[in-house]
Amino acid sequence: MENNIPRILIEITARGAIRELKRTPRRGIRNMVDLALNFCHGRFQRAFFESAQRLLQNEQSAYYELVYDLVNRVDADRLMTFSMNLGYNSCTSGAKTIRRIEADEGYNIPWLATVMVSGDQYLEREDAYCSLIDQGRKLGIFSWQLFSQGNAAELLALPRKYQDCAFALFCTPEEWDGALLEEAATLYNLLPVVRYEDGTEEVCRRMREMGLFYAVYVPYGPEELADIRSGELFACTEPFGAAFTMLMRPEETRQEVYAAVTQARQEQRYRTVPWDILGDSCMVDSVISEDECFAIFAPSGDLILARSS
Repeated sequence: MENNIPRILIEITARGAIRELKRTPRRGIRNMVDLALNFCHGRFQRAFFESAQRLLQNEQSAYYELVYDLVNRVDADRLMTFSMNLGYNSCTSGAKTIRRIEADEGYNIPWLATVMVSGDQYLEREDAYCSLIDQGRKLGIFSWQLFSQGNAAELLALPRKYQDCAFALFCTPEEWDGALLEEAATLYNLLPVVRYEDGTEEVCRRMREMGLFYAVYVPYGPEELADIRSGELFACTEPFGAAFTMLMRPEETRQEVYAAVTQARQEQRYRTVPWDILGDSCMVDSVISEDECFAIFAPSGDLILARSS
């Protein structure tokens, strides 16, 4: 995709918009969304930017501060690479491939795949994991979530090899040690995601000082439901400077939590975007190809298909 002319033209335009954001953030954000609407033709892209346009009518939106912070502290090449891989390769070009194959073959293809794997497993079966991503790219899948089960440094081989894909690597604060973080910082198509627990604040501080684009994730049970409903959870993660606060939920609280996440996002009170990993991923998938599909590859290699409800 390196020589894709539409992508190159969009990237040139987007770089100019980022420069404008640094000068006049509020007007620049609105202009960027308006510009994106002129470029986009797919269902998901239009729905996303129309929603963003409505949200930004709120002059008190905390997302203005979030975007201003990101464009001023994160390297522009890093932002551009990850955003183009996610927004163009995955949700535009890849989405077209997904819709075409689904129409021709009659089966569902997820826009995003989740892989639960340790670095040791990866080394033992490297060919199999590379084959998985090769096959996924042929189907239009260019977004990948890697949940580390240990020895995470070995997993960086995947974003290093597949530089046209967008990867998110989920690790504990302990795993995000100096060596892993330094190596991850060299990969502009990688979103580091740190688990919310003791040590998260310090890791996020280091990520911020390094100019990284990063997120936090929160595995929770029913006991955290009240804090999610009230927004207290997002108030706690907001100072970390993470672009997203990503939630992983158990079966029994799915509908309640997704409603709370959606409400918090609409209210725009926090300088972090609430994101429900299953619910929002399924929402994107249902817009791309009408019928939702969420795929998880377990540590055993088994494929698990999940739904938001």
